[in-house]
Amino acid sequence: MRPTRLVGQLLLVFALLSAWQVSVIPMPPVYAEVGPHPMPAALSGLLLVLALGYLLADARTRAPDAAHDPEESALPHARRRTGWFATGLLAFGVLLPTAGLGPAGTVAFAAIARAFASERPLSDLAVGGAFTVVVWYVFARLLGVQLGPLLRGWI
Repeated sequence: MRPTRLVGQLLLVFALLSAWQVSVIPMPPVYAEVGPHPMPAALSGLLLVLALGYLLADARTRAPDAAHDPEESALPHARRRTGWFATGLLAFGVLLPTAGLGPAGTVAFAAIARAFASERPLSDLAVGGAFTVVVWYVFARLLGVQLGPLLRGWI
């Protein structure tokens, strides 16, 4: 058995297991804006689609992993990239309680983008800030789930 087929089958098992777990989540006794089912069900469905896509790609004998492509190789400077990634995660953990979700998400996005070889720090900060604001708005305003202040002391 090819490793790609084994991975696809494992993904399928996890997708079915997660769908079963979603089906046994008890309904809350009172009305809630967001119930416990929609997001886990959507993620289980997405995992199922990805597993089926992986198995289909394997059946067509196309390698779904870039690792099997002879023209692909690992990016250089692995330690430096790991350092940027860790810095982004650390910045998020430090800035979240002190500055709010906006600065924490923005700086973390930019640092992690740098870990993936981005050489446009101002663009990364802008995209990270916009993405953080959208995520905060969706959760805080549309879904009623509080993620904390967007900018501590302001919003």
